[in-house]
Amino acid sequence: MKVKRIKLGPIHCSIGYIDNDSKNRHRFWGKGDDGSTGIIRIKKKNDDSYTILKSFNFIEHYFNTGIIDVPLDPGEQYIAQMGQINTDCTLDEVEQISNLDWSSVRRDTFEFKTFPSLGSNKKTKFILGSCRHHGLIPMNPGNQSDTAFRSIFKKLIDKEKPDFILMTGDQVYADHFLGGLRFNVPPKTQKGYYKKYLKAFKKKYFRKTLSKLPAYMILDDHEVQNDFSIGKFKDIEKEKYDINSLKWGLRAYQSFQSNVSPVVQKDEELTQDYYGDIGYENKPYHYEFYHSNCAFFVMDVRCEREGDLMISFHQKDCLFKFLEKNRNRVRFIVSPVPFFPDTKKGIGAPKDKWAGHSAQRNKILKEMEEANHSDVIFLSGDVHCSFSATIEKQNFRVHSVISSAFNWCVFGLSKNNFIWNGIVRDKNIDSSYKPVLLSDNSKSITVNNFALISVDNSVDNSIVTITYYSSFGKPISKPIMIDINIE
Repeated sequence: MKVKRIKLGPIHCSIGYIDNDSKNRHRFWGKGDDGSTGIIRIKKKNDDSYTILKSFNFIEHYFNTGIIDVPLDPGEQYIAQMGQINTDCTLDEVEQISNLDWSSVRRDTFEFKTFPSLGSNKKTKFILGSCRHHGLIPMNPGNQSDTAFRSIFKKLIDKEKPDFILMTGDQVYADHFLGGLRFNVPPKTQKGYYKKYLKAFKKKYFRKTLSKLPAYMILDDHEVQNDFSIGKFKDIEKEKYDINSLKWGLRAYQSFQSNVSPVVQKDEELTQDYYGDIGYENKPYHYEFYHSNCAFFVMDVRCEREGDLMISFHQKDCLFKFLEKNRNRVRFIVSPVPFFPDTKKGIGAPKDKWAGHSAQRNKILKEMEEANHSDVIFLSGDVHCSFSATIEKQNFRVHSVISSAFNWCVFGLSKNNFIWNGIVRDKNIDSSYKPVLLSDNSKSITVNNFALISVDNSVDNSIVTITYYSSFGKPISKPIMIDINIE
């Protein structure tokens, strides 16, 4: 029986640990043809033959995508092949077939490394980026969504050996039409969103990079519609927010991004009603994951945003439970829109960011300070410029690392578009929380870029190093170092 190539994928990541943390539960994602069955075989790099064979269903509800979780040894290098077959056999029967012909998928063979044992002191190194616009000028290599990923795949993976890639929103610009010449024109159909994702996810080096590196993603507004929130879709007076855009935008997000993540705790749990009718009622999109001695909480700042709240009370409770249980780790919080500093009125659209929900943001800061959750690092994108900053108040410190954009076609923000004498509190500026720019030249980075973040772990403290790279793979900043005190 011949194994055919899949249409998209593979994408993969570590979901967690099982069997008393002795095994790494690794998830694989792919997109197949109608009626076909997904199949993957895996071996350790130095083994002669493949020792693991698993099959899985492509689910029509999720644009014929599917996932499979496989327990693997931590900290090991593996080689794998993923494909699809046409068969009436059950999944168990497929895994007993001995005469599978894999010759058609040999060129798609991919190699990856599983995460180390939980709590180890091995170095953590990852790529941070956001805002992957498809570009306006087809022949301009610096204005294409795949340029940064070509650099990552060809230059950084072998040289720097990152452990994973973290993308903090706007992986697609579903609401940009005619190559981006028309903005805020979201599709209203399933087919419309599917076409946007197909175009974005089939790019050669995006696909190669995500087959090599474990990938974690979270949505921002352009996955659905510019500056969207659940509250805006519930306001019937806002006629430009069509509920069909929300439904199909979230369905596409689930299919291509959320299902790959720990949002789906086990592969067998994924059914067409997993998320709810519209796509946010049953299951929240925030999640957490771990690498070595680092802990990551990935916020959803769109699908629970309503009224004065950026995130729900439930998500906030989950956040503080995460902070409390991980005091002995380096803690990262992903907020697709920057937690701080705030943008100024006008081009910075402060109402779409935490400044527009300042009461909840300032309450989070105050509670973190009172509970001594210091030296937490927020990771963000959104603003089409990059820099790192710190707020320090007596013995309390928090940090903000912003990386944006992988690719953006026109000018974005710069340092002068941000507030540096405090943070917004209602309509005033609270100068007790004053951001300080961490940079060798006291400027923001305004060219297309991404960041490489490295965490050197030790018993008493850890050193976090941030280096920004242009989309062509050249360092464009001196390393920024943050000394993190952990309990």
